[in-house]
Amino acid sequence: MSYEHSNSGLNIIKASAGSGKTHRLTLEYIKLVLGNPSLFKNILAVTFTNKATAEMKLRIVDELTKIAKLDPDGKMMPDLKDAMQVSGHELSKRAQQVLEFILHEYGHFSVSTIDQFFQGIVRALTRELNLSGGYRVQIDQREIIENAVEHFLADLKNNEAYMKLMLDFVDARMSDDKSWNVQNELNKFTVQLFREHVRFYFIRNRGSLTGQKSPAEVRKLLRNAINKFEARIKTWTEKGQAFLSETGIEQQDLIGKSKNPFHLALQKAEKKDYDDLPTRLERLQSVEKWMHKSSEKQALANTVDSFITEFTYELESIIKNEYVEYIEATALFRNIFQHSLASGLMQKVTDYLADQNLFMLSDAPVLLNLFTDNSDTPFIYEKTGHRFKHYMIDEFQDTSALQWANFKPLIEESVASIGYGNFIVGDVKQAIYRWRNGDWNLLQRIVAKQIPDHTVHSLQQNWRSKEMVVKFNNTFFSNLIPFLSGQQEAPYSDILSEMYDDVQQVIPENVAEDRSGGYVELRGLAGAKVDDFKDNALIALKEQVDRLMIEHKQKGVCILVRKNAEVKKVATYLINETNYNVISTGSMTLANSRLLQHLITTFKYLVEPHDLYIKTLAAIYNYDNNKVNFNDVFLGAPEKYLPDEFIERQPELANTSSLALIGKIINIFKLDEKFPGQDVFISRFYNEVKKLAGENGGGLLPVIDWWDREGSELSIEVNETDEESVTVMTIHKSKGLQFRHVILPFLYGYPDKKLDMMWVDGSAFSFEALKEGLFPIILSQKHVHSKGLNFYYQKELFELMVDQINTLYVAMTRPKESLTIFYNKEAGKNEDAAFWFNRFLNQENEQNKLLVSRSEQDDIFTFGELISSDGAPKTKPAAISVRLDDMVSLNLKTDYQHISTQPHEKLMASKGSLLHKIFEKIILPDDIPKAIDEQLQQGFLDKAEREPMLEKINKWVRQPGVAHWFTETVKVLTEADIIVPNKSSSRPDRLIFDGEKVMVVDYKFGAHKRAEHHKQVIDYCKIMRDMGYQNVEGYVWYPVLGAVHSVKI
Repeated sequence: MSYEHSNSGLNIIKASAGSGKTHRLTLEYIKLVLGNPSLFKNILAVTFTNKATAEMKLRIVDELTKIAKLDPDGKMMPDLKDAMQVSGHELSKRAQQVLEFILHEYGHFSVSTIDQFFQGIVRALTRELNLSGGYRVQIDQREIIENAVEHFLADLKNNEAYMKLMLDFVDARMSDDKSWNVQNELNKFTVQLFREHVRFYFIRNRGSLTGQKSPAEVRKLLRNAINKFEARIKTWTEKGQAFLSETGIEQQDLIGKSKNPFHLALQKAEKKDYDDLPTRLERLQSVEKWMHKSSEKQALANTVDSFITEFTYELESIIKNEYVEYIEATALFRNIFQHSLASGLMQKVTDYLADQNLFMLSDAPVLLNLFTDNSDTPFIYEKTGHRFKHYMIDEFQDTSALQWANFKPLIEESVASIGYGNFIVGDVKQAIYRWRNGDWNLLQRIVAKQIPDHTVHSLQQNWRSKEMVVKFNNTFFSNLIPFLSGQQEAPYSDILSEMYDDVQQVIPENVAEDRSGGYVELRGLAGAKVDDFKDNALIALKEQVDRLMIEHKQKGVCILVRKNAEVKKVATYLINETNYNVISTGSMTLANSRLLQHLITTFKYLVEPHDLYIKTLAAIYNYDNNKVNFNDVFLGAPEKYLPDEFIERQPELANTSSLALIGKIINIFKLDEKFPGQDVFISRFYNEVKKLAGENGGGLLPVIDWWDREGSELSIEVNETDEESVTVMTIHKSKGLQFRHVILPFLYGYPDKKLDMMWVDGSAFSFEALKEGLFPIILSQKHVHSKGLNFYYQKELFELMVDQINTLYVAMTRPKESLTIFYNKEAGKNEDAAFWFNRFLNQENEQNKLLVSRSEQDDIFTFGELISSDGAPKTKPAAISVRLDDMVSLNLKTDYQHISTQPHEKLMASKGSLLHKIFEKIILPDDIPKAIDEQLQQGFLDKAEREPMLEKINKWVRQPGVAHWFTETVKVLTEADIIVPNKSSSRPDRLIFDGEKVMVVDYKFGAHKRAEHHKQVIDYCKIMRDMGYQNVEGYVWYPVLGAVHSVKI
């Protein structure tokens, strides 16, 4: 990869998909540290996810190691020599020095997520201000919101004002034929209060969203505006009706007869349908002569013309002076009750956080911005121990305005004082996280305006995809963007063009031969309704997966969809209809398994031999048997459609423990053969039933109750992809990943223009009294008549379209070798993605540049050629290679009959592994809650175990002789690899650097002391001495026993 020099104060790197941004960012980091090896402590690299953080750390260390070893596989050496004008041997020497610094001071190797950085600053700031800092970080808002709403409703009896508001709210909902149960509505509204800019406004204004006006005053103001307008329209309507009555003029007497604008305007007004009054006015103004030529009342023509003209002028005056305030007031009033309850709801949130000693991770940038409050921000950071001089921010298109406001003064300080070494990297074309407060406008134009000393670099080479995939995407998006830009008004037409001005990519010359080939297929499917299209797409999907994996023996197939519900739909279909291993990311539940449905129905029948259960069981068991008469199953004798062994052994099975029954039912019904590929489901189900057996014995009723209550909805989470399997995930989760073959099965068009709730600044409204407030509103076409609201409306429509284009771009740039797209050929809206493909394929001058074949009959277009591979894909099972009945029958007697008497050694080993994971994250006692919560979130710890574990570890780290190891006066490395030439690496639990002294500590969480524990620590200590440390001490710590053993070296 050719190197572009970067010596500006700020370097803005715009990196299209597959252009090697991680390589570039790593190169810039290494360039800085090789220029000054001790500088690694002063560089902050920020990524978007924990996974990206780990990958970048690994990438940096890996590349430094290759440079240190002068490894010929290292790809950065030529660029570094060119940029730094230093020999390879000198770079190797410096790389070794950097690696040594990182090893000794790993805690200063600062690659983190934005949230982690801001949280660390807030935590340090609370210590600096002597505030309580022992809080636990909370990521999930749902539990907090539900708790707050419950407490709010429970306390209504103690607050008369809120009680009246709630009653009015319920009354209003019932008047609109909506449910009177408002708890869900309040839950949804409270989620809105956690949006970053709303939370910021709320805290900054001390719990008020209405500025200087109270919620009651705002409601009164809005009611008055609505009542005033409706009263004027009522008077106007009555005047028109009176005229018709007095003159005897009827519909047929006027031009247009039943459709004449005068009558229609009166009818709309009578029904209080005021949305299109401006349109009605235009139609009234378009008529000069009102009497129909066939009317017998021609003598009244002048009177009618004169009255309606005056009548129209009066409506024009009402609309001009009062209509805008009316539509604004009605829009605001739609959510006014929730808005008025906001202070009470958020107070309950605050109370809950304080009671539980919790800190919302999403509050970190909000509180930090409020702490600094546009003051001398670098000084504030310095007071909290901030030490950074250079900043690197990855995925900048997903950064929020508030996050940037916190980073901006730091980067400005670095640009002014140092003048180089700051980087922001991103791609506005891949901005798909706007719902997480991401603001692509920052990368597109705002940052460049705010920091003049900058250089923009554009990475145009594609290192990921094969030639045909790159060419197709170049052609498609280069054709689409001008078309969509032409439909936008200024300034949006120019903005969209600018966003995609770098969409054209090239294959690097040095890999052009390897990247030749590639394949794209577009297939149009019928479907007047979305569900019909999806059904057709699923059938085509199975055919395409078979074609890739069986006919062409390919691997690495990924299916991308937009919604979690679609992940579930696709994965369930493939699991039930094919024999492939299917990996889906979090949208599959236990209920998706037909095998488990069969097991639970069997359990229910054995507990209560009800006719319905045996019929359902027979139906599930024979769902794919064409010879079965299902009328006979439900109306006749279902027993004959079940295995004889099951009917004969029914009394015995009914008295079998739940765990033992799993294996027996699988064997009797041969469910592993009937429902192949269910390994991941049965494994999760087995573990849950095992847990229930330990708590409630081995009965079937607790399992059935658990399943009906919550078990069926338990997620099956598989985070890692597997080339031997078919992966199904959302497009959002695929960002940053790549796959050999990508299929997009559901391009059926995007949502209509019905918008979600958004928050509008009070200055957008015509009411002077609302200028300082912040208000929730749902915008629509009728709000174009308000200049302020129309700005928000048009902006939101544009950004929704950008969301759609970017989501499509991200999906289409994931594949390395082939891309398959199924689109609805019946789509007709310009804003539908499916329409975009219909349009593209009907432009022969565009498609013929690339088209290889076209099937007119089947609407299949192919670009390039799909090449067969030598290897055949594995079918089920892959992740778990044993038969299901083998797995659940291991040690049946001991496992099922003595489920609660797991051997103590095995139990302690499992707990010891968990405790090691927790202690790996603990530097100071303040880290304990977060370390435990990480294991809780990953499923290694039950919620009920959290508090006892927290209390236990807090006591342990304060034991005599141990407490000093967990203080800020020492430097600590946990689970750090010590690499010894020609030997495997060693990993002591804790390395403590106390001045000139180094302490090596190994934890043992069992209840027995053993001699071999000392030997391991002695080996670690010898290694540290070989590294040049003279004063080395070794310890074996038994936290459970409260004992610390010094090791003689």
